[in-house]
This record gives sequence, C-alpha cells and structure tokens, in this order.
Amino acid sequence: AQAAGVVLPTDRPYDGVDLIPYVRSAVQTDPHDALFWRAHGHRAIRVGRYKLISDTRNGARALYDLEADPSEQNDLLADRPALADELEQRLRAWESGLEPPRWPNVMEYRFSDGDRRFVFPL
Repeated sequence: AQAAGVVLPTDRPYDGVDLIPYVRSAVQTDPHDALFWRAHGHRAIRVGRYKLISDTRNGARALYDLEADPSEQNDLLADRPALADELEQRLRAWESGLEPPRWPNVMEYRFSDGDRRFVFPL
C-alpha cells in the first residue's frame, strides 16, 4: 500500500509490515521478528533459523533448522520439542487475531519426510 501511495482504512487491523524503508536504505535489521503462513489448516512460522510447519487437521508437525538444512530434509521435532511447542504457541497467538481465509484452495505443495507425508495448499 505504501509503495502504491494508498491510504488504508483505519477501522481494521493489518497483518503486515511496511518494507519500503528496508528496500530504499541500507537497513540491516530484519523487518520481522517472525514470519507466519496459513492456508486451510496448514500453518507455519519461521523465527530466526527455525521453521515449524503444523497441520491442524491431523496434528502433524515438523521443525527445521533452515541455516543447517535449507532443503528441509531433517525434522528436528523429536530433538527440540520445547522449541516446537514455543513456536506453536506463537503461531496460535498470531492466528487467533485473524479472520478465516476467504479464498479457495487452488494448488497444493506435497512433500515426504521419511514415512510422513505433508500436503500444504498454496
């Protein structure tokens, strides 16, 4: 909205950050403490080097260290359950302030992690 010069209505919350200052200058800090995604029961959060993927329909979760494992091949959930629980709590807190999605599921991203299979609508 900022880049287009649009003034947004002030009667609602927005889930976003103005990235223009980060694009136009040499700001070296991250614009977000955490990044969140969700679609049709599938959710994810990234904080620093860690990413948690969570499926609310079947309870499946996977935790990855994106610096050590950028292709998300090694699930750390069994080794770092407290971190996964902390990220899950942050994900739930973020999601509790949002309305249900109003768009249809048109694509899916599928991958396997050992015996577990994940399907995430895009």
